[in-house]
Amino acid sequence: MRRLASHVRRDPEFEENARHHRGLAAELRARLEATREGGPPRARERHTARGRLLVR
Repeated sequence: MRRLASHVRRDPEFEENARHHRGLAAELRARLEATREGGPPRARERHTARGRLLVR
């Protein structure tokens, strides 16, 4: 099977942008995880103490 040539740029500007966007993606994943937990522990405790269900 013949190999396809890659046309992805690998100059310093591309590498810098890729690094920046990987950081943004990591921040988004962290925020999504925090959201899935239903907020900070204190807020969750207060919510359940009032007999309420946490977000799903």
